[in-house]
Amino acid sequence: MTGNGIYIKPLARIESLEAGMDIVRPPQSAVSVAAGFEIFVPLAGLIDVEKELARLRKDVAGAGAELERCNQKLSNDGFVKRAPAAEVEKIRERLVRQIKKITRLNDSNTIT
Repeated sequence: MTGNGIYIKPLARIESLEAGMDIVRPPQSAVSVAAGFEIFVPLAGLIDVEKELARLRKDVAGAGAELERCNQKLSNDGFVKRAPAAEVEKIRERLVRQIKKITRLNDSNTIT
């Protein structure tokens, strides 16, 4: 890795760092999903697999709750008619982000 990798590695206390569009998830790795990217951390022999799966399920539940809140607001005709257009669009964008996050988390719900 070039660029910021020379700074990130010592700060994160890691030996290697890979970034790119074609990174394959390492075996027995944890995943964190953020806006527009995923982070894989190889944890073979270092983690309790059941705890990691529980964390992923909790993240899915949280994203699902946020998705439901967005759906409730957007299905309320009074809100959609009276709220500023920018606020309605912001809620729609949050809804799309949550759908993407849930999809990625569900894809990650197995330790490979």
